[in-house]
Amino acid sequence: MAIAPCRNGAERDTAARMRSVVLPVLFSLAVSVSPAMATDEPANSDGGGSFRVGLVERDDLDETTLGAVRDALSRALGLKIEIVLARDQTAMIDAAAAGQVDYGVYSALAYATAWRLCACMEPLLAPLGADGSAGIRAVLIEEVDAAEERLIAVMAEYSVPTAHPGKIDMGPEWTIVETTSMEKAERLFADGEAGALSGWEAVDEKGEAIAGGTLARLAAAGIDGSRLRVVRRSDPVPYGPHAVRRTLPGQVKKALGEFLVSLGEDHTRLRDALEPRLTGPFRPVVHDDYRHAIDAVKSIAERDG
Repeated sequence: MAIAPCRNGAERDTAARMRSVVLPVLFSLAVSVSPAMATDEPANSDGGGSFRVGLVERDDLDETTLGAVRDALSRALGLKIEIVLARDQTAMIDAAAAGQVDYGVYSALAYATAWRLCACMEPLLAPLGADGSAGIRAVLIEEVDAAEERLIAVMAEYSVPTAHPGKIDMGPEWTIVETTSMEKAERLFADGEAGALSGWEAVDEKGEAIAGGTLARLAAAGIDGSRLRVVRRSDPVPYGPHAVRRTLPGQVKKALGEFLVSLGEDHTRLRDALEPRLTGPFRPVVHDDYRHAIDAVKSIAERDG
């Protein structure tokens, strides 16, 4: 396993005793969108009275499903509905910053990036998981008897929105080594090549941990849980929001929120089209709920800029 040079330029024998972090290459989303595209034009400024809905392309979003979305939203909002399909979350960020959508479904990191570029969006609602989880946070997991010289932490894929290295306060002595997936990060830990692992755990609306996450994945891989301990936790970040343009009229935001709540928890075509990830009820969220994701995006941009 290749270990990246220490940030302070220490010699190799000193570096071997330093704590290290391994994390995947997943930061491009937070820094790949050009601020030059940002605009804060009023919603529906094309004069046609259309309400533009941004969705990431998926195989199940066929014309029949999109037609059902248009019809249902049109009845709920009293507006003509236009569907804007984006190839991925990066394209969704572009569309938000360019004023091309009035409402979209974002990951926490994508919302934070879009807001940083144009401050033109605001969260409306976010879904809960079927287990009642409201979001995730990063956890730093160590082996109980790990020796200091082999404490190499692995930051895994789903930790990125909630805790890059600075968000768990690991300190400048940590060396960052990148992996390309959570599975590879966990494998290093399970194989004994890493003495610590930065993973994730789900939390409820009060910020209390819910069973599952990285500890459960490690247990499923055959690792004895009694050998492990969580030594640090980041602040939680809610699941990605359904966000709207700040300039939308209040009555439109209210009607949209009521429409989403009315979808409930059923696996209907309409619910799945607008919220394919999580099946729990929607709950209100505000911009400040995503401050930790926004801080993460800012730190990543400053680091890589």
